[in-house]
Amino acid sequence: MTGGRTNDQLVDAAIWLLVQGDKPGAEELLARVLRDDPTHERARQAMKSAAPQTAPNAPMPQAPIPNATQPMVPPGAFRSAETPLPQPPGLNRKTSAGGFASPFAAAPSTPERKTSSGLVSSPFAPTPSSERRPASGVVASPYGSTPSAIERHFANTAPASLTSTMTDPRPVGADPTLARSWSLEVLTGPHAGTSVPLAKRALLVGRGLGVLDVDEDPFMAAAHASFFQRNNELWVSDGGSASGTWVSFDGPQRLNPGDSFSVGLQRLRYLGPLDTAPVDSPWPYGAPRPAASWRLEHVLLGNRACRTWVMRGVVTLGRDGCQLNFEDDESLEAFHAELRPAGSALELVDRSKSRGTFVALPQASERRLLEGTRVRLGSTLFRVTSR
Repeated sequence: MTGGRTNDQLVDAAIWLLVQGDKPGAEELLARVLRDDPTHERARQAMKSAAPQTAPNAPMPQAPIPNATQPMVPPGAFRSAETPLPQPPGLNRKTSAGGFASPFAAAPSTPERKTSSGLVSSPFAPTPSSERRPASGVVASPYGSTPSAIERHFANTAPASLTSTMTDPRPVGADPTLARSWSLEVLTGPHAGTSVPLAKRALLVGRGLGVLDVDEDPFMAAAHASFFQRNNELWVSDGGSASGTWVSFDGPQRLNPGDSFSVGLQRLRYLGPLDTAPVDSPWPYGAPRPAASWRLEHVLLGNRACRTWVMRGVVTLGRDGCQLNFEDDESLEAFHAELRPAGSALELVDRSKSRGTFVALPQASERRLLEGTRVRLGSTLFRVTSR
């Protein structure tokens, strides 16, 4: 047991990070497990798979031994050597002053990065595209605090296919560089009423492994989802859990075949239009096929399909007086939502006054959040606030 979390949970998270390509984060978690239990077999096997592959009998790289008589040099600074070190073929290490630069200096093909003072910056500092710039415009130190392993994974940029289809919520003429202070308010469960400020670093939500620990939620995964900021906007990233990440919305929401949504406690999945392809002759006996129909599936606990409806035209959903009624669900309003055909897709419209309708994000995808948006992770409901 490490920090209230079992070693098996940490190993599962490390394996998940390996699959996502975050090798440093996986090694960090595996090292914690092996410090607590050096005989943990799964952790040892995962650490072997994360270890770099080297050729047999290959010599280990040796770091240069500093001259004990020379003064200490702070990190990131260069010191000219009195005696030039052996120069590899094709590498010109001469500086503009005529001396010899450190053997760690970049090759001439890499352009030198000059600071405002005219000094050459360290090759180990972040490139200009990865420098952390706070709201004041001053470049943050590369030796500042390092994000945790999970946070590094969720700090990736959104795919172009997602960012290109999003609309800008800011009013016309608003300053895009104006910083906002985001918070996440817990609406349900033992933590109801808690407001969690969202800093520039990512906030991971999960069971036993996140900054916001929700162990009592049986539908919550260890690394369920992450909230992070990009360009002063708040985003949520799905961690690929079985229960998924559900987000409320304003206006019509497009549903493609295979997409899921929820009204009240009901989970529904759009299966697409009914297949109307011709059948071989002689025809098998059956009921006439309805024209222009689409299918909707009712999903029960455990992601088990319960029943499928074949619907036509606009369909209303609610607790009473609709085409699809769920009388026993008290979390539904009488007229809660509406489904409208749109070619091979559907348009989902939220008609509830306050309780909302939610759509599930595709696994491992991201979505930008607006102020007031509600997000359901497992059975825990959150609301986004800002000031």
